[in-house]
Amino acid sequence: MIEWILYFILAMTAIIIMQSTYNSLLYRQKKSALKVILVVIIDGVTLVLSLATAYGISRLEHLQKVGLIIRIINVPFASFFNYLPKWALFIWFVLPLLIAWVFFLFKGGIVYQAIKRKFIEFNKNQALAKKETKEHKNKVQNSQTKPKLETQSIPSNAKKMPPKMHFLDDVQLHHLEPKTFAGVKKMAMMAKNGLIVGKTKNGYVACYRTGQGYKDLKKLFSKNSIDISMLKPQSSIVFFNHDKVKAQSFKNYIRKMKEGTL
Repeated sequence: MIEWILYFILAMTAIIIMQSTYNSLLYRQKKSALKVILVVIIDGVTLVLSLATAYGISRLEHLQKVGLIIRIINVPFASFFNYLPKWALFIWFVLPLLIAWVFFLFKGGIVYQAIKRKFIEFNKNQALAKKETKEHKNKVQNSQTKPKLETQSIPSNAKKMPPKMHFLDDVQLHHLEPKTFAGVKKMAMMAKNGLIVGKTKNGYVACYRTGQGYKDLKKLFSKNSIDISMLKPQSSIVFFNHDKVKAQSFKNYIRKMKEGTL
């Protein structure tokens, strides 16, 4: 009887050591060959030591004095254990622990795979955004290096016309109030459905909270020859005209509003 209790303690200790090793070196962490080899070595050593200890426990009863003590202790334990319902004890105490252990083991693996897929998708989107930004910059640089056409001389007394502040004729414009907290809150709610654009005194304000909204604003900028390098693939408020683009996240924009530093 005592031997089986020792076997149970030994088995649980081995399981805890192997599970702790996996959790500390591999679970939700970046894997490497060195970490995997280290986990295999530790688990292998734990298994060998556990088997050696189990063999030692099985030999205890054959020792003269130790065996006599074990037999004396086993008599009341065995008598008591024989009166207990074996399957009921297993179902009440052992089975729930095994089910919980297996459940959390599989749940941890499923959660890890889901996080890993989202992380890989995020990296792909970031790489694509950087590539598109680089291509747009190259296109702008190439357009600036093209030879200028000869133009007629302009009289010195002629006034230079400033760039047109409001130039979006085919875009649906909304009445937005980015200078008030209530207006920003309303913009954040509207931006859940995609890109929204509104007029300001010096140009336009746009905001988005979805990936599609981010892509739509990049297309709008490219169509109107506006630099897209300031745009980020995150929820943002963007003030822009032909000459200037100022983009910042909703969180930073609200913080600056509270500090009065806009």
